[in-house]
Parts: sequence; structure tokens; C-alpha cells
Amino acid sequence: MSRSREAWESFVRIRCEGLFGGPKTLGTQGRAARLVAADHELDVLKEFEVVMRQARNKLSPVGALPAEVLSVIFELAQENWQPVAIKSNKSDSDDSDEDGEKELFEYSYDLGWIFVTHVCHSWRQVGLSTARLWQCLPCLGIPPLLASEIICRSRNQPLELVINDWPADTQTTQSALRGWLCPYLLRRTSILRVEEVPAEDFKTWFTLMAHPMPILRRLKLELEDGDEDVVRLPETVFPGNYPHLTDVLFQDCVPQWDSVLFSSPITSLTLSATWVAEDALFLPDMAEFRAVLVSLPGLEHLVLQNFYPRPCPPDQRQLEPLTLSNRFRHLKIKVDCGTVYEDLNADFWESFVFPVASTVDLKIMLDEYDSWDDEGWHFLDPVLQLLDGGSNPKELLLNDKSVIVLYPDDDPNITMPQSAPLQSSARKRTILTWSAEVHTHVHRLPMIDLTSVRFTSDLQKRFSSADAWMQSFSTAVTVKRLSISLKHALPLLEALARTGVDGGMSLFPQLQTIVIHEGPRKRADAGEWSRLELDVSLMDLMESRERAGVPLEVIAKKKMSTWPIWTRVGEKTTVSFHKRVS
Repeated sequence: MSRSREAWESFVRIRCEGLFGGPKTLGTQGRAARLVAADHELDVLKEFEVVMRQARNKLSPVGALPAEVLSVIFELAQENWQPVAIKSNKSDSDDSDEDGEKELFEYSYDLGWIFVTHVCHSWRQVGLSTARLWQCLPCLGIPPLLASEIICRSRNQPLELVINDWPADTQTTQSALRGWLCPYLLRRTSILRVEEVPAEDFKTWFTLMAHPMPILRRLKLELEDGDEDVVRLPETVFPGNYPHLTDVLFQDCVPQWDSVLFSSPITSLTLSATWVAEDALFLPDMAEFRAVLVSLPGLEHLVLQNFYPRPCPPDQRQLEPLTLSNRFRHLKIKVDCGTVYEDLNADFWESFVFPVASTVDLKIMLDEYDSWDDEGWHFLDPVLQLLDGGSNPKELLLNDKSVIVLYPDDDPNITMPQSAPLQSSARKRTILTWSAEVHTHVHRLPMIDLTSVRFTSDLQKRFSSADAWMQSFSTAVTVKRLSISLKHALPLLEALARTGVDGGMSLFPQLQTIVIHEGPRKRADAGEWSRLELDVSLMDLMESRERAGVPLEVIAKKKMSTWPIWTRVGEKTTVSFHKRVS
């Protein structure tokens, strides 16, 4: 430290003597010249102070990070720290409204992750030299004066343009977007995302999007409908060909159904509406929708929210069901609009067949629906009408609000104590509904080939007698593995212990393994059964199955292993305990 001080002291003294030494008495011009020289010397000193700080920062832990690591950190920062425009009010006293004051607006900008490029020199160099950091551009969040500089930093890489709703009037927004949606930038755009933009504003941009985007890979138009109907895009929007487009999402807007977009190699398509009125003319009819799917032979994922095709007019020839390509993998449907469900749901499942190798998810999110008892069974159509080539599900999971059936590649390995009946590699049909009437319709499910079934306690609560279980599952004669809860279990245990006139078991006659994935409540509520009743019912079940020549293996949770009854059950069959069972 002392040597450093001596060196700098000697250097400064020499500089001062050389520049400011000489006669003590100077004229006005002489003093002015030396003052200018002194100011220049201080400016140079400040420049080299920056150099010294840069050298010092390189020795700090953050300054020593490799460029590759820094660029990854910057990318992570981008995910949740994008530049945004901030609107604030200002008062213009020269222009007043009827209250004596007119409210105007001004905008400031939060640069978000870009601030990290100002931490130190090495960070800035990494940020400016990594072109991929400047490919994702939040158009309305970047200050206009900085926009061209940021675009240049992307070095002609493909761009991802993101347009979010921002606090400006329609005219201001359109003016700000005119530069971003120019032909040059659209030619470089591989991803275009419009998110949470009011439909009314979006309609004013049509002329800006009338330019080709030849390298577009992903298109996301996610509008907020507000009081507007679903926006129908004009033919002039998205002209040209899209040979690389694979991922498309339309929310509260739709293209022309013969659009060139549907001649692209799309693998993922989402069509969504917040609400659908009875006269929803924006929906395609069945023939138009079929034509869209036929034009997309590579389609793998289809998401529909409040979006079903309208039936063809009665005077048109009714079409045979369309079977999708074997490349298709996943259909996801969500309905929270009663009009859509009541008018269009059944027609959809009658018109399309999805390959059994695909997964189908249907969510009916209706709080009140009056037709469950009469025609509510249509919610099972994804299972009843999507059977491809006669295949039936092998596994079934039921709770009070959902039905899941699975088509595994092979029969489940029932000798593996911890294996779940729901195989992760299986293709699934999932039906979720807010109605609590699932149990009244389960007898409609195809059960002839079931080998594994799982019930939850809320579903078991709905069956108040052994006869109810027999009526609902009488056709499930090939089930070998059953997973149950001991909550609300007595009617089920009674049904499992029943024998027929031929001496065979009445319910699940080929059952080999019973899995207890949940024990009873520690304290029985009013109307529930005591531990003694459960113990007696379990023993009766084991003895009945043993007499019929079909003894059961029992698998239970480890926390239930201290029950004394297992000693008696173990005299009749094999009992094992595991930390995780299902």
C-alpha cells in the first residue's frame, strides 16, 4: 500500500510541476491556459479511473464469471424481467377540461434485465456481444430512441416480437407499432406473440400485419375480448407462405378457415374463445373444420376451449366420422360455456375419431348443469366414441368429479407391489367435470377388458350399498388389481365378499390384489364406521375369497402396519406394506 501511494505521489508531483511550474506571477491569459490544462488533466484522470475500476472488477467473483455462464444468467433474468412502459399522469394547466384541469399522460420505461449490462464493463461486453440475448423484443416496452440500437445488437438473427397490452390509447399504440411491424422486421420474425391485447385495439393493426413472414415458426394471438365479439381476421392479414410454421394459437380471434396458414406444417393448434353466444357465426361448420384438420397431416396437439365446430346444415350430406392421422398425440378440450356444451359437444364426438395412441383430456367446468340425469352421460363420449379399432381401456381411475381410462402398451404388472395402476407411459382419456354425478353414469363405461381399477374416498362415498356397486361394475369381470380407500369402504367390502349361486365371486371375480392407498379417518365422523366394522369386513372378504379359491394379496401403506387385524389377515393371505402405494 505504501509503495502504491509513493508511486502515485511521485507521478502526480511530476505532472503538476511540469504543467503548472514556472513563474509565480502569470497574466490573465497564462492563468486561463493553465486552468484549461488542469481541467483536461482531471478529465484524463477520470478516464483512467474507469480503466482501473474495470481492472479491479475483473478480479471480483462476479467479474470473473466466464462469458458463457454470464449469458445464461442474463437469459434467465430475461424470463421475468422484461422492459416495460410505465404510464403516469401529468397536469397541463394551459388546457383545462370542465373541471378546470385536463389530464394528460407521459411514459417512462423500466429497462428490466437490460440494467445488468450496466453493472460493469465485462458484463456489458458479454451482453452486447451475445446476439441471442437481443432476439426476444418486447416491442412496446423498449424506449423508441433505444429501439434501433437494440435491433442492431441482434445481428440479423431471427426475432421474437412480443406485443403486450400497454397503457396507451389506440392511436399511440398503432404509431408505436408501425416501426416494429415494418416489412423488414417481419421478414426476420420467427415468433410473433400478441398477448392480453384488447380486441378493439387489435383490429386497428390489420394493415400493419399485411406483410409476409417467411421464417415464422410460432404464432400466438391472445386477445382479451372485453365487450367485443371474437375477431375475424381479414384475408389480407398474414399473406404469403409459411413453410416453417408449426405452433399456432388463436384466442378470441380466428382466421379465415381457408387461410394459407393451414397449409403449413403445423404440429400444435389452439383455438380458444372466452365466451360463445348461441349465434356464434365465427365458429366453422363441421365441413370447414374437417377441411382444416385434413390440411394438417402433421398435427400432433389440438387444444379447443369453448370451441366446437357447428353442425352442418340439415340440407347438406352428413359426413362420416373423420379419423385423424396416427401422428396425432393429444387432444385437450375445456368447456366453461354452457351454450357450447349443450349445443355442440355431442356432435363433435360423433364426427371425429382420435387414434387410441393419443391422449384426450376433456374438462367440463360448469357450476350448474341441469341435464346430467337425462343426457349428461354425453360427457363420457370421449371414452364411448373414441374407441379405435375395437380397443377397450385396461385401467380406470374414478373420483367424484373425474374419469380417467388408460390404454397401456401391456397389461399392468400386478406382481409389483408399488406399481400404480395408472401407468405413466399409457395413453389416457381424462374427463373432468364439476358436477358431482359421475357415479350415476359409470356403468356406461366400457369395462369388459379392465384389469386395474382405482377408487377414491369421495367416489366410494357415493355408493351407499353393496347393490349399488354390483349394478355399476357388473361387467368388469377381468379386473385383477383394485386400489381403494378405507374411508366409506364398508359397502364396497361387502360387495367384494359376495358370492353368486355358482359359488364364484359376484364382483371382480378374477381379482388378485387389493391395494389400500388410504386408511380411515383417525376419528370417525357421524355416519362413518368404527374400526371394528372395518376389521370384521376385511376378515369376511379374505375368508370369502379364500373359500372361492381366489385368495387376495393385500398391499397397504406402511403407516397402517401396526393394526392388529393384519396378523389375522396374514394367516389367510400375503400382506405387505410400503411407504408409497396407489
